[in-house]
Amino acid sequence: MRVQDSSIATPVALGVRYTGPGVRGRITNSTGTPLANVAVALMQGNSIIRSGTTETDGTYLFVGVANGLYQVLPTPPGTQVVCPALRNVNVSSATSSIIADFSTQTTACQIDLLIVSGGDLAFAGDTTTVKALFSGVPNLTTRAFFFLNNTPGLNVLSQYDVVLLFANGLFNQSAALGDEIEDYVQLGGNVITATFYWQNRSDSGLGSPGWGSLEAIDPFTSFSGTGQTYTASSLNVSSIVAHPLTTGLATLTSTGFRGSVTAKAATSVVARWSDNSPLVGYQVLPQGSRMVAVSLFPASGAAATGDVTTLWRNAVNWAGAAGGPIP
Repeated sequence: MRVQDSSIATPVALGVRYTGPGVRGRITNSTGTPLANVAVALMQGNSIIRSGTTETDGTYLFVGVANGLYQVLPTPPGTQVVCPALRNVNVSSATSSIIADFSTQTTACQIDLLIVSGGDLAFAGDTTTVKALFSGVPNLTTRAFFFLNNTPGLNVLSQYDVVLLFANGLFNQSAALGDEIEDYVQLGGNVITATFYWQNRSDSGLGSPGWGSLEAIDPFTSFSGTGQTYTASSLNVSSIVAHPLTTGLATLTSTGFRGSVTAKAATSVVARWSDNSPLVGYQVLPQGSRMVAVSLFPASGAAATGDVTTLWRNAVNWAGAAGGPIP
């Protein structure tokens, strides 16, 4: 308390940070310095629902936002780019308190990818094979992790924008790994699942303990108790839906190690195999995380031909564009 004579009293200012319901965040440059007067729009499709500019501390705030899926889209100053380019947010109740932070830089946004696999130790080299699919991709860094006896840890996972998860063989610790990756998703991480992930689901009929809580948010489930098929197939071109996941995808064949999955009701399927089994599908979760499923073994090698590299790079680039966990 400060007592002053009313004739000479000076105002007392106290800094207050609002932490209630709404969509808010901070925009900084690459060194962490707050950026003021940056235009920020809250979008639904092509419609601007709210707009504003950042304060001197780089923060913005939209309150009283109705339930729904939105995109937060900042306009970077000058020739800089903002990373990520946008963030998907889902306002699900009047008490939703959502944070969407961004940073700017003068070069293209960096995507950090972690390739995670597990199963038969004889196939540990699969992660190296998959890593080679992304060799030379600009602004993309990759690291491979094969499960032996410990999960990577949430602190490690949170350093990556995207986790590409697959398996080659069953392993009892898949549930613990799935629980940890689900925690990563809740922090804003993005996940791509691939064959033989579905053989390790608890509904595969193969005796797997499953992927724990991750199974509640993955786009595809196992079909016919297998989670993959050894029969050959090709891309059903007429099934392709225009989307960044299918850009440049024109031909694809596989002798096996693919398909035999079912899309969940909330999943958007953008490409199918010739037997009508889903090939590529996705969901955007309430926190904005992008969940992608590709029913093809990423380490297929010569067993898969056509626009294979295009398919996997599309998946990583689209998932990574949403940005990873917010620091």
